[in-house]
Amino acid sequence: DGDSKRARKMNDITQALALSPVDVAALRRMAISEGGLLTDEIRCQVWPRLLNVPLHILDQEPEQVDRENNKDYNQVLLDVQRSLRRFPPGK
Repeated sequence: DGDSKRARKMNDITQALALSPVDVAALRRMAISEGGLLTDEIRCQVWPRLLNVPLHILDQEPEQVDRENNKDYNQVLLDVQRSLRRFPPGK
């Protein structure tokens, strides 16, 4: 049943995150499996681990000036706008 599969996967992700060190290989497998990482909340917990980003850095938002002065800022804006046109509106 779909709900029990989802609940089992959510539990597996939570267990992988709770390990020390985090089970990155298991998180990778679950991220690419059917249903992906399930929710935005889970994605926000898992992606920093997959990318090996220290969690304390995530609390530091770059200054707007720093973002806008980045050499890639305008290209990213163009890419995002172009990408948004390719996807249907969300539910």
